[in-house]
Amino acid sequence: MKKAFIAILLFSIVLSSAFQSCGSGNNDKEVVVDSASIVRGEAAFNQNCTTCHNFVQDGMGPQLAGVASKVPVDWINNFIHDPKKVIDAGDERAKMLLDKYHTVMPSFAGLGEEKIQDIIAYLQSVKVGTLTDDDKDSVYVKDPIPEKIKMSGLALNLEQVAQIPFSSEKMPRTRILKTDIQPGSDNLFVLDLRGTLYMLKDGKPEVYMNMRSLKKDFIDEPGLATGFGSFAFHPDFRKNGLLYTSHTEPKGTAKADFSYNDSIPVQLQWVVTEWKTNTPAAPTFSGEGRELFRMNFVTGIHGMQELTFNTSAKPGSKDYGKLYIGLGDGGCVENHFPSIVHAPSKAWGSIFRIDPAGKNSANGKYGIPADNPFVKDSGAVKELYAYGFRNPHRITWTRDGRMLAINIGQANIEALYIVQPGRDYGWPIREGNFMIRP
Repeated sequence: MKKAFIAILLFSIVLSSAFQSCGSGNNDKEVVVDSASIVRGEAAFNQNCTTCHNFVQDGMGPQLAGVASKVPVDWINNFIHDPKKVIDAGDERAKMLLDKYHTVMPSFAGLGEEKIQDIIAYLQSVKVGTLTDDDKDSVYVKDPIPEKIKMSGLALNLEQVAQIPFSSEKMPRTRILKTDIQPGSDNLFVLDLRGTLYMLKDGKPEVYMNMRSLKKDFIDEPGLATGFGSFAFHPDFRKNGLLYTSHTEPKGTAKADFSYNDSIPVQLQWVVTEWKTNTPAAPTFSGEGRELFRMNFVTGIHGMQELTFNTSAKPGSKDYGKLYIGLGDGGCVENHFPSIVHAPSKAWGSIFRIDPAGKNSANGKYGIPADNPFVKDSGAVKELYAYGFRNPHRITWTRDGRMLAINIGQANIEALYIVQPGRDYGWPIREGNFMIRP
């Protein structure tokens, strides 16, 4: 997933890194900088760029304060339109950045000339800030893990199983997010973030569920994580026909069950739905859905990208049929709203554990398991199983029943955690084992 994120970093990831060695340049291309263009540019920047960038600290990409005063505007403009063309032409700055980031960003010519110019105007309006003593304190261990990773000598053979259809004419053409097996069968399902769940039949993908047709308010942009986020078949799916999904809708579509202070922006809502199929063995979904809950999120990244059941739980055990939900921080930390994460009273940046068959939640649509770690704590989110995650993107269990979660880091550390109930895993105070300044 991290590679997918890096591959679609916006144009500005390639700017800041070149400042020191390449110096500033003349702004040859005229850009209209007035209050109207700055306002439009800020809106376009927030929609297209904040996934990876801000103006305070490096994150998925570099911070951008002062960027337009240090790199020629015509270079910025050309690079936004066609990065590969600039690299292929032998541009020194572009080649240096390719050597550093090892990826070529896609063209953003599709934004249109006016929107690109507005973004540049907005960047020109943001000046370089001054580091406080505290900020200087946090700068920084340049190489937190200096030891080189040893090669194992093992080889992995890859074999093509299927070709998933394009879901866009723009890169990336397909956004494969998750694969899983339907319980009680050998059927493999593949999810495209843009709204389609496929079932592979004889190596060929066939549409099983189309979220666009089922949810009229479904959206798959803006943001790298926006869309059909995850799916999970109930362990007894072949008997009860229950399937669970997460997807995104525009902000304000309906009242959120989990929200925060209205001074903090909302870009979209994530929604968990329980679907009841008419015929569990059918190759195409047909049935009805009921909403379990919805949450507001600050941005379109680090969303609700994991729904799963404990595959090691046996029928009759306390964990059988309990739904686990991985909730990212929604980009709130990188957008300077760390107050909505990292506490038992906060829903974001956590893993939920709920009972879909229950009714004792605040909205009465699902259950809170009696053995959840914070169920008796006043002021705590009762659904919480563990917290302190930036983006718990995948959850699984070992054969001996230990729960594992993959957490996508900010800049240096990707982590695989052994998850224990009630534990704090550090974000945004820590990234892996390292202390950071949120």
